[in-house]
Order: sequence, then structure tokens, then C-alpha cells
Amino acid sequence: MNCNEAQALLDPLLDSELSKHDAHAVQTHLQACPHCQDEFTAMKKLHDTLVLSERYAAPNTLSSSVKEQLDIYEFGLQSVSKNTRWSWLITTHSSAAMLGGWLIFVLLTFNGSAVPVNDELLTLHIKSLVHDIAVEEPNKAVLIQVQSSKQHTVKPWLSRRVDFSPPVINLSEQGFPLLGGRVEQLNDRNIAVLVYARRKHIINLFVDVKREHKQENFSGHSKNGYSIVSTQKGDFIYWAIADISIEELNELLSYFTGGVTATGL
Repeated sequence: MNCNEAQALLDPLLDSELSKHDAHAVQTHLQACPHCQDEFTAMKKLHDTLVLSERYAAPNTLSSSVKEQLDIYEFGLQSVSKNTRWSWLITTHSSAAMLGGWLIFVLLTFNGSAVPVNDELLTLHIKSLVHDIAVEEPNKAVLIQVQSSKQHTVKPWLSRRVDFSPPVINLSEQGFPLLGGRVEQLNDRNIAVLVYARRKHIINLFVDVKREHKQENFSGHSKNGYSIVSTQKGDFIYWAIADISIEELNELLSYFTGGVTATGL
């Protein structure tokens, strides 16, 4: 046994993890090699010091705090997509940026120069999920710019940043808790986005007033694993996007269009 082989086994020897044969071989080498013997002596001294060191019990709140953070992380990961072939792309910040740029390129060139509104909104939806996970500072997350479940907090915040006052409803009792909101750009104009949850899925509800952009088929369809449902009521146009069923998105929109009674408009 040479020095390199012996030194690789010094830690396992200290922890009594070697077989009798390997332990005997290392000890035989140490007896004949002063250099390795000195290194082993120093390691053993440090090992013995650590063993005798005072132990501190972790606070009772540690496990619950760690579990809470893991739940938040899991919630974010599951909201990006069920498509596992993308998972390797969001392991680093640079990869997330590459993914966002690739998605924009694909969706903006999918149908030539004229980009359907639904495709633009799907791009914004996916970008918000990817960047929310990749961002280093939570207060710079793209998914939610105003975080609150109270419509009287979210609605005034949005009204100061778009040229209309969007309806905002807290639908926690109906199974769609309000997480907050943000502002996005559609056709060079600011539009409001309400962010809801459905179990562990994120729903982006884009809200705008009737403008010059093309009125598309206001119904539900799926694309790339996402459901997209759009409708209009009064002065407002709504687009709901998430990786849940079209029926569930229709249920959410029904609270805004009068199909189901809800308070908080």
C-alpha cells in the first residue's frame, strides 16, 4: 500500500469503517511511514476534540421552519410544469434565463410576425413561473409584485399602475386563494395580473379592458400542457392560464362574469 492509498483510508480508519483486512494494511503502512503517521496523528487529535465537544440541541422551531421552506420550494417547482424534460434547465439562474429567452423566441415566431394574444400571454405566464424560482431576492420575483390575499390591498396597488380599476376577488372559500398581483405589458400597454392558487398550481388571471387588439375566440383550449381560457364581461377581458383543467379555469372565471355569485368585486 502506497501513501496515496493509505491517506484515502485514514478517515474511515478513524471511524472504524474499514474491514479487518484494510485496517491491518493501513496500520502496517503507518508503522513504516513517518509522514503518514504524522498526518494520522493530527487527524486523530482533531477527531477526538470533536467527539468531546459540547453538543447543542436544535431549537424546536427548526424542523417546522425547514418543512415550511421545503413546502414553498415544492409548490414553486410543481407550478412551473409537469413536463419533466424542462427540469434540468432551471437548476441554475443562467439556465432559467436561457429557458425564458428560448420560450419567447419560439412563441413569438410560432405563427410568423402576427402573434396571437393567447400566445403572448402564455409566454408571460411561463416566464413568471421560471423567474420566480430562479430569482435570488424574493422581493424581485416576477410572479408576484404585490403579495396579499386582501382585495382592498391588491386592487388599489394595481389601479395605480394600469389605466383602469380591475375587479379583484378573494376566492379562498371557493378553492382559489388570492396570492397577489403584478403588472405585465400586452401590446405595449400595462395590464393587470391576478395570481391565484389551485391546490399546488399557480393561476395567472390576466385582466384588461376592451381595446384595439384582436378579439379572439373566447373559449378554452390547451397548448404545451397549459389550459388557456378567455372570456369577457362588461368592459373587461379575462384570460386565465394554468396547468389545470379547462373546467377549473372556467369555474374561476365564472366568479368574474356573474355565472357564480361571489363577493369582493
